[in-house]
Amino acid sequence: GPCGGGGRASMRPPTTGLVSRGAAASSVSSASPPLSSRGSSPPRSAPSPPPRAQEEEQQQQGKPRGGAWACRCCACGSAVEPAIAGLLLFAVAFVAYGVAWAALTVEVQAATGPAGTYVVRLNTFRRPELLRKSVEHYVQCEESERVVVVWSDLENSPPSKHFFRDLTPDQYERVHFEVHDTDSLNNRFKPLHPEAVESDAIFSVDDDVLVP
Repeated sequence: GPCGGGGRASMRPPTTGLVSRGAAASSVSSASPPLSSRGSSPPRSAPSPPPRAQEEEQQQQGKPRGGAWACRCCACGSAVEPAIAGLLLFAVAFVAYGVAWAALTVEVQAATGPAGTYVVRLNTFRRPELLRKSVEHYVQCEESERVVVVWSDLENSPPSKHFFRDLTPDQYERVHFEVHDTDSLNNRFKPLHPEAVESDAIFSVDDDVLVP
């Protein structure tokens, strides 16, 4: 032949760089995404509201902001600061303590007699004029519940109501004589009868002392 070869030259076209239609179609189909995912985008989160809107939303829902406490006494949903809440709790506790103390005071007064009253325990011995002035003075005091005269004179009896000229019958009923069977200055320190101590205090005094 013209090429000087002894054999027949091959006429098969080269296969380098050539792809068949079937192979091209399969490569295109594998490279492209499925139809169901075409045109779709990843989900996006909703934009967060501004801080002012979040605060208003929390107040409407009754949630406290920051370290505040939510108001539960009404439907306002407002927040109460810890300092104000502490003052409110202190006020409530103070009022409750006052109510309890007032109730206790009433019970004590009911058990011991009127508040602010006292018994005058008057010691005397054979000084009738001083006795009369002292009894008439102390029985007219508003806070004195009664006047108890410590009588230690074994030779004489206590005076009658006519002896106290300036006393009314009601006032004389508040005068009591504590008659002893011994002549001793220590009689004034002996315990009183339970009926004579239905008051808050006992004022012990001699018949020659007048306290305004």
